[in-house]
Amino acid sequence: MTATKKTIAAAAAAATLGVGTLVYRQWPSPAKDDAPLAAPVNVVDDVQPIQVALPSVTVPTITVDSLVTRVEPLSPPVVVYSPGKLAIQAPNTPAVTPVAVRSAIGAQPQTPAVMRVNPAAVDSAEPVPTPAPDTPKVAQVSIAPASVTSPAADIPRIQHLHKTLAAIVKDKRHLVSDKGISIHNPGMEKWLAIYEQPLPPPNEHIPLPQGIRMIAELHTPDHAAANLAYYRRQGYNACLISLDGSESVRKVAQLISLVRQADMAPWIAWAGPESLGWSIYQDPDKITRLLSSAAPLCQGYLVAWRRTSAHLVEQDAAYIEHLAAQVRAANPGIYIVGESYYGETWQNLPQVNQRGWTARDNAPRNPSGILITGIATQGYAIEIMLRSTFAKWVATPRLAQVLGERPYYASTNNTGRSFAANLRIKQQLERRFLRAGCVGTVTLHGDGSDRGSTLMTVDDIGKYKIE
Repeated sequence: MTATKKTIAAAAAAATLGVGTLVYRQWPSPAKDDAPLAAPVNVVDDVQPIQVALPSVTVPTITVDSLVTRVEPLSPPVVVYSPGKLAIQAPNTPAVTPVAVRSAIGAQPQTPAVMRVNPAAVDSAEPVPTPAPDTPKVAQVSIAPASVTSPAADIPRIQHLHKTLAAIVKDKRHLVSDKGISIHNPGMEKWLAIYEQPLPPPNEHIPLPQGIRMIAELHTPDHAAANLAYYRRQGYNACLISLDGSESVRKVAQLISLVRQADMAPWIAWAGPESLGWSIYQDPDKITRLLSSAAPLCQGYLVAWRRTSAHLVEQDAAYIEHLAAQVRAANPGIYIVGESYYGETWQNLPQVNQRGWTARDNAPRNPSGILITGIATQGYAIEIMLRSTFAKWVATPRLAQVLGERPYYASTNNTGRSFAANLRIKQQLERRFLRAGCVGTVTLHGDGSDRGSTLMTVDDIGKYKIE
């Protein structure tokens, strides 16, 4: 083929494939384009098959003697008793013959795990005579059966207790929450005896003076001296010591001494923790011992605080008057202050806009004053509420409880403010209550919690140092 023919053929092929541009290169033609082809070569397949011998495999066989076993019951061991001696006689043991396994492969005989019992040996076992056992001598011991009382026997007593309390206790929620209401509580029996007695004579009315600035509350002595000195510089002149029954007389005296050394007046309260389950029916003798030992060194006594406050229990007259009489007997000049609380109680149930709520009181007869509680934070019209909600106590000297911006401002409802900033808010509230006619204030050290772990989340003045 000539060069011209090759060029034309390439162009035709490009057109057939549809390419847009034709690029080609002209190769030189051989000297003779039309040279004759070489002659064809005949290929002959001369491969010959070979013979392959396949080996034969003989599968070995294994012959095992048949195993025949006959098991006859053997006589059990016979126990022979004799005084002071114990012996066990064992029967003859039958012989056991192993069975060998023969292998066609040529392995050595092996002893299998299965053994064959020789019936002849079993049949030849000698019988063992069974002697009559001696009769042992047993010492006669007299055992007195324990006296077991069925719990059902307590049901009439339990029913009688709850029926009695339902008739004499005002706070019905308290009847199902106080864990000390039990026939097994000795203190409960003593309180029932007190409830059955007539009320003691009313205490003499000793009115509160003006100018009480109390800080609450003191439990532990650790940082008490430094913190009380701090509050004294802030103008506070009294400190509340709250009791729960776990204190010794000596510890109470120590706390009172710390308050007096800070040039502040000690106050006491039978309080307990903020818990409905905690029992107010502890041994009245123990409570009296604590209050009577502290009262001669204290300026005043609050009849309601924390667990004994109206938001957790509406105290019965017999309860309030008994403890107030014990305190006044120990210190005839001590101030005795009751409580009036606005908020949720066993009667003031949660309702929209608190509709139907009224102030609930825990107050003895002839109180020296009333502690106003429940409006201790920002957001209340203090003057209006003192004239309306707490109108019953307008003519009575009033102390006002002060908490701060909101309840639990450093824990559950943390505002992020410093201790100093929160104290300034409390002091603003104190001034509002004083302008509204209160004779003094009772300000909480913390945010209202008694279970916190920082300076502002616990009300115990002595637990953490004020920096």
